[in-house]
Amino acid sequence: MYVPKTPGDLPLLTLSGASASGDTFTNPAVATGLPLDMSDFVSGVAVLNVTAISGGSAGITVSICTYDPIAGAWVKVASFAQQSAIGVATLQLPPGLMPNNIAVSYAIAGTTPSVSCDVFISAKRR
Repeated sequence: MYVPKTPGDLPLLTLSGASASGDTFTNPAVATGLPLDMSDFVSGVAVLNVTAISGGSAGITVSICTYDPIAGAWVKVASFAQQSAIGVATLQLPPGLMPNNIAVSYAIAGTTPSVSCDVFISAKRR
């Protein structure tokens, strides 16, 4: 499990042996302090750290979402490429995202998949 090491590292999601898709805006049990208010930050990089993955053709796709008050819904603004092995992936957040609240959605694929991972943002404060 990832533990934030600096004040700029903000945890978004922790999964341990997950086998089904979901999100942090309707399932706060997997979230840590979400939705996350990014108004104090000017830039950020999202990090996906896959620590375990198993199952036939198992993979996870993680998306960063923001709330659209006009539509009244959470919308995807950036997504990691599907990860199918242990490792770390990074994703530069879109410039316009930082003043908004953000959350995470994730899609787990495969036959009897099991995924453990952490998602966090390394962000620069104003």
